[in-house]
Amino acid sequence: MKKEENKGLTFWQVQNSLVLKNPGTILELGCEWTIEFAVNDPEGDIYFTYMSCSRSP
Repeated sequence: MKKEENKGLTFWQVQNSLVLKNPGTILELGCEWTIEFAVNDPEGDIYFTYMSCSRSP
C-alpha cells in the first residue's frame, strides 16, 4: 500500500490490482497457490505483511 502507485487507492482497489495483474508472470501455472498475508492498519496506513506461501501440484 505504501508504494507510490498505490497512493490514494482504497484497500479493495489495491487488492484488485494485485489479483488482476498477470500473476502467471510471477507464479508457476498449473498448481494451486496459498499465500498468506496479515493486513495491518497502524495510523490509518493499510499495508500487507507477507506470512507464508505454499503450492500444491
